[in-house]
Amino acid sequence: MNVLLSNLLENAITASENTQEKMLHLKLITKKGLLYIEIENSYNGVINEEKGRFYTTKNNKANHGFGLKNVKRIVEKHNGTLDITYSEERFRINENVKLFL
Repeated sequence: MNVLLSNLLENAITASENTQEKMLHLKLITKKGLLYIEIENSYNGVINEEKGRFYTTKNNKANHGFGLKNVKRIVEKHNGTLDITYSEERFRINENVKLFL
């Protein structure tokens, strides 16, 4: 749980710090043994995605770019789903992140 939340929050905080709006929305809900996580944040509009896989936009690529990969691995291990959407100004990990508690 720590790896999951720390990666998601660190990414969201870092991305929103680099915008004028600096918006971060976090929602955690437990229902019938499931944990639903929703994180939406502002970002600078730069996405490095190829075939559904996200790559770091940070300069030091050797030490970055593992966060979402770790999140995906954890979610899949717990039979959850991960839904990532974005627009020009918002990046969102949807409420569809589900983990059996």
